[in-house]
Amino acid sequence: MQPRTCEIAGGEARTTRVLIRLNDSRISTGPNFDLVADVDLTKEDEQLSFWKYRRRKKPKVCVMAHMCRLFGGLSRLNKVLNHNTWHQNYDTIDKPLARFAGQVAVEQLMDGLDFVNEQPVGSSLYKEKTWPTVLKHPRVSSVNFDQCQLGQKNSNGISVKKPTQLVHSDENLVYY
Repeated sequence: MQPRTCEIAGGEARTTRVLIRLNDSRISTGPNFDLVADVDLTKEDEQLSFWKYRRRKKPKVCVMAHMCRLFGGLSRLNKVLNHNTWHQNYDTIDKPLARFAGQVAVEQLMDGLDFVNEQPVGSSLYKEKTWPTVLKHPRVSSVNFDQCQLGQKNSNGISVKKPTQLVHSDENLVYY
C-alpha cells in the first residue's frame, strides 16, 4: 500500500499520531525523518536514504515543519547580535535543510503528489534555493493562521497567538 504521508522534520510526529488515531484502514503512514527518530537530514547518507524511500514508496503527502530558528522573525535580531553563531548554524544546518525541503516539494509536485510546509508567517526560508520556484507553481498556495486557533497554549495555560503559515499543494490538506 502506498503510504499516505511521511514527515520531514516532524518532531514528535504529531501528524502521524493523529492519522493513526483515526484508525482508518485507508490511511497508511510512512516514517518520520527527524532527529527524534535518529534521522539527521544534514548528513548526505540520510538524505540519500530519504530519496531512496521516496522513489520506492511515493508518499502521497510529505508533511514538513523545519526549524524556524534562523528563518523566523527573531532570527533577524539574532543574526545581528550573534552573527558568528547564526552564520555557522545557517551554513551547516538550516540552509541545507531548507534547500532539502524545497527539493522535496519540487519532486512531490513533479510527480503529481502533495506537500505541506509549516513556518512562521514571514519566514525567510522561502527565499532559499528552489522555494521561489515552488511558490510560483500553479498548485501551490498558502494559508495563515494563529496557533491559538488550534488550541496552542504556553506553560501557564495562556493562548499563544504565534502567526503561522502553511504552504501547500492542495487546499484539502489545510482545511480545518
